[in-house]
Amino acid sequence: MSYTESDKEKILKQQQKTTAQLNVLLEKSAEAIVCGPTCQKMKQTQELEQKYLNAQTNMQTAPIQLEDARKAYYTFKSGVGAYNTMLEKDLKKKADEIAIKISEKFTEHVDLANTLNTYYNSDLINSKNTEELYETYLQKNKEIEKRIQNTRGDVVTNDRKSYYETQQQDNLIFWYRTFMTTYYLLLVVFVLGILFSPNKLSTLSKIGITFLLFIYPFIIPPIAAYLVSLINRILVYLFPKNVYSNNINAIAA
Repeated sequence: MSYTESDKEKILKQQQKTTAQLNVLLEKSAEAIVCGPTCQKMKQTQELEQKYLNAQTNMQTAPIQLEDARKAYYTFKSGVGAYNTMLEKDLKKKADEIAIKISEKFTEHVDLANTLNTYYNSDLINSKNTEELYETYLQKNKEIEKRIQNTRGDVVTNDRKSYYETQQQDNLIFWYRTFMTTYYLLLVVFVLGILFSPNKLSTLSKIGITFLLFIYPFIIPPIAAYLVSLINRILVYLFPKNVYSNNINAIAA
């Protein structure tokens, strides 16, 4: 069987590939023999850690790499002007989004400011009303205090008047009792005199005089009060002191 040059090259490449795979298997086998389970676990842990660090680095640099790749793509495809136009549109879109957010925040703060202003105005009105109410109560308290002072003065004056009136009444009662006691003592002496001394009075006359003298203190005060009142009315009617007295008398008539 004869082989062409092309077939020989393919067979040679296949042998080289197979040799390389065998070499890899041999290396792994040698490593497995030399490095035990603990070593293999440590090595795998290091490899996974390195992949994790690489992923973190890629994540941090991904936006920059993405932007560089996009710039290279659009610049190569449509030119620098097209890339700048696209970049301008993206920036405008972001600016519009930022402007919307700022507007929303501004509106929110304006609403909050209006609410706070409303509360402030309400508090200001309440404060003024409280001050006015305080002034009103203060004025009323002053008036009440004056009334209390006047009432105290009236009470003191009335107490003083009551004291003098009571004192005068006690004096009048004292003298009244003194006069009545003296009167009845004299009445007893008089009765004894007319009963036991010689006189021309009959027994009926003596009894009548004794009875009249006994009831005299009881009937004279009402009669005297009525006579004094009658005399005062006659004097007021005949000799009025002022126009007011005439009016009073006219109304009474």
